[in-house]
This record gives sequence, C-alpha cells and structure tokens, in this order.
Amino acid sequence: MRNTIRYIGISVLAIGLAYKSIFGSDIDPRLNQNATIAKLKSKIWPIDGYFIHYDRGPYDWAYIVAKSKNLYKLEGMDPKTGYLIWTRLPYREAGLEIVKYEDLIYVGEKVEVGADLR
Repeated sequence: MRNTIRYIGISVLAIGLAYKSIFGSDIDPRLNQNATIAKLKSKIWPIDGYFIHYDRGPYDWAYIVAKSKNLYKLEGMDPKTGYLIWTRLPYREAGLEIVKYEDLIYVGEKVEVGADLR
C-alpha cells in the first residue's frame, strides 16, 4: 500500500514536471478557476461580511462581519503559514458605528436616521 501511494505521488509530480517542460508553465490555472466556478455555480450564498480597501497599500484592507459588525484590519501575512493576520479594531469603544445603506458602508460617528451618507 505504501509503495502504491509513493508511486501515485511520484507519478503526479512527473506529470506536473512534464507539463511544465512541454508547455513552459505550470498546470493551467484555468483548470482551478473552472473547478471553483463549478462549486459556486447555481447556489445561493449568504453575505458573511464586507471588505473595504481604504487606502492604496497592499494591507490597507478592513473587513466588517455582516451579523456582528465586528471590524478587523489586515495587518499582513504570516510568512510561515501564509495565513492573513487580522486585528480586531475597537471602533465601538471609540464612539463610532457602522451603518450599511444600499451599496455603501459608513464607519464613523453616529448619524441621524435618514441622513444622506453620500
């Protein structure tokens, strides 16, 4: 059994290297894209949160959780694991609120009901 698994692993590696040597690149990324599209196709997904790119830097992203309205700032990426590092921002303690209105998200001081957020 162990030899069979080793053979399969070596075969997959060999196929990948052969593909790269013949076609000059790794396995076509469209294969992964098509698999992802197939998983997303014809399904309904809840909106779990909202990303905001608030400045020009690569880590100038914030994420707002839709249900709890917790606010997180992207700090960077862990070089060992590749996972993104997020820090919760205590915006409520700063006297701020988050309001979602149509296609806008407002983070700031309390606004009156019916105020124009644009």
